[in-house]
Amino acid sequence: MMIGFADPSDRDEVMSIWSYCFGDTKEYTDYYFKSRYKSENTIVARDSGSVVCALQLNPYKISLGGKYYDTSYIVGVSTLPHYRGLGIVRKLFSFAFEKLYERGELVSVLMPIDYSIYRKFGYEAVCEQYLYELDIEMLSSFRSTRSFRLAGYNAEDFGILEKVYADFTPGKNLFAFRNMEYYKNMYEELGLDKGGIVITRQDSNYDGYMAYTIEGASIIVRDIAYSDIDALKSLLAYIYSHKTQVAKVEVHTFKDDYIYHLLPNIKSIKLSLKPFLMGRIINLKGLLESKQADSPFKAFTMDVRDGMLAANSGCFRISCLEDGSVHVEKVHADNCADLRIDIAELSQLAFGYVSPQELYFMRKIACRDKSILDGLGYVFRLGKNYFNEYV
Repeated sequence: MMIGFADPSDRDEVMSIWSYCFGDTKEYTDYYFKSRYKSENTIVARDSGSVVCALQLNPYKISLGGKYYDTSYIVGVSTLPHYRGLGIVRKLFSFAFEKLYERGELVSVLMPIDYSIYRKFGYEAVCEQYLYELDIEMLSSFRSTRSFRLAGYNAEDFGILEKVYADFTPGKNLFAFRNMEYYKNMYEELGLDKGGIVITRQDSNYDGYMAYTIEGASIIVRDIAYSDIDALKSLLAYIYSHKTQVAKVEVHTFKDDYIYHLLPNIKSIKLSLKPFLMGRIINLKGLLESKQADSPFKAFTMDVRDGMLAANSGCFRISCLEDGSVHVEKVHADNCADLRIDIAELSQLAFGYVSPQELYFMRKIACRDKSILDGLGYVFRLGKNYFNEYV
């Protein structure tokens, strides 16, 4: 079994495995492999020269804890059925982690089909979404204070969407950087499902948008962003304007979204917490030293277990410098570490998904002195995570 990056000539084989493993339409698969797929970002396993397993490392820039990081969003993990259960995917991830570490990437993210698969590789849950399901009549009380226009008719629309998103993201701990090219891709993808993107405007100010499709009797909101509460109310009114076409509404949005606070009768809706994103530390020392502590803390030693990346495994002394930056030094492993933790749980801390005190309560951190948890919390702060990227 040979593991390595794909050749351009491997495209059709990778595409065939993707089509077999996932339920995408032919139109979407053709679009993805024409517009998004790149062989240089694809890792494959070969048996007798044929591709039998693949994954893709799609490049993203994310904001995490107020800093931007280049990362790889792992997608398209797929294996031919007669090669499953042989440990090939683990070998692909091991190769991928080695390359990501060499590139200087500090974290990695993926959207799992099955969380149990990727926990074995050190990933853990770091972000959920809210899924609202309601009758369209629930929105009858909303009135628009905005004018609307469908995006895509003018090239400048993609710049408008980029700006609306930039105005929407402040205060969020985790989100993906989006540019005009991102919104061009979104517009093309929605077009495959006969969907669109509507933008709200008040005078000359654009302050909201909504990406949606109409499927049968439902309008499905895939992405929604707004910088003003009246823009959100207007988007809900826009949804209601489709009452003669649809009876049901689905909204996919971020945890702690404001829709919940606006609906007149929340007992009549179905609100689900939708698992969405897993994250993992790739370079522990690099990530810690990229941080700025919220407050000075006493140095402590941390014993970390990482079964996939040896550089992250061992005992580390974590200290705070005078300027608030974090210093990390690998020290001799012994039985006297102040704190012990697996890389998966440490990744949850790094993504601001849980606090050290919560992990301690769940017995996922062992420590000699609970005050050490405060120091860890000064490095990794809790925050609102929003991630709505699919590939």
